[in-house]
Amino acid sequence: MKLPPEFDSEGGEVFFVYTLPSDTFVHTSSEGRITVTVQLIIGDAVTDLPADMSFNSATLQVTGRLPKTAEGTLGLRFTARDQWGDEVTTDVLSRASAN
Repeated sequence: MKLPPEFDSEGGEVFFVYTLPSDTFVHTSSEGRITVTVQLIIGDAVTDLPADMSFNSATLQVTGRLPKTAEGTLGLRFTARDQWGDEVTTDVLSRASAN
């Protein structure tokens, strides 16, 4: 997968916007409430988003600047959990270079 067209280089850093499609996670129960969180994947490491990246759970949009260490595979891990503790994840992976 190529980096989305919203990626833009500015001052040697890369600013991006990624929106997860709203129908990525759906619940089989009409009573189900889903909460979505996101983590950053760089190589084999999965971490919380750094301070210069943010996630709007209402719009499912991640924005920010790629870390300077973002070289090679970069991804976002989205996790959806319902009120009963069931969860599922999906990863969005891209080739990245912030340099």
